[in-house]
Amino acid sequence: MNITEENYLKIIYELSNENKKEYVKTSDIALKMKYTVQSVLEMIKKLADNFLVEYVPYKGVKLSVEGREQAIRLVRVHHVWEVFLSEFLNLDWTQVHTEAEKLQHVSSDIVTNKLYDFLGKPKFCCHGSPIPNENGEIENISKNSIIQLKEGDKFILKRVIDNIKLLNFLRDNEIKLYDEFEISRLDEFNEIIVLKNKKGKEIYINFSNCKMLFY
Repeated sequence: MNITEENYLKIIYELSNENKKEYVKTSDIALKMKYTVQSVLEMIKKLADNFLVEYVPYKGVKLSVEGREQAIRLVRVHHVWEVFLSEFLNLDWTQVHTEAEKLQHVSSDIVTNKLYDFLGKPKFCCHGSPIPNENGEIENISKNSIIQLKEGDKFILKRVIDNIKLLNFLRDNEIKLYDEFEISRLDEFNEIIVLKNKKGKEIYINFSNCKMLFY
């Protein structure tokens, strides 16, 4: 299996967990990977021919048993490396994804398991995404976007989408996982949410970015 095929399996797995649905729409895969739907369909056919996915027109694609095993392995090694790079090499959370992408394709199960144990069997990566354990089991994913909250609500940030522009914005505004915030103001006309941290500092975030922050 080549790198592109592995990346497809990982994306399908992540989207399935994100949406809590067995089948994933090809349009969602195309949007996530920034490919055309036609390109995605061509790869899906190739994966189906290798019995890694099952595709049903107008319904979507789901991982086969073998495809799911491969996807879990990739997701696990990717997030384990993210934790190591973040905690021990002090890479910024805007950098770890790219480096982990390289390492996930060349790491053996032996290395992954040793690293996982060395890190204390972490349950989440530095972006808040769950890490499969030795049996492929994961913690529940935080799916509640802060866009759903109302003025005056308080929350703890538990997961963020691994989007480089978003991560840069959060870093520049000193927003980290597990920080506590209050919805200070909600401006629906301008599509802005104003967060207030525990120090009283207000941070303005547009609705698009709010949809990528979860509590």
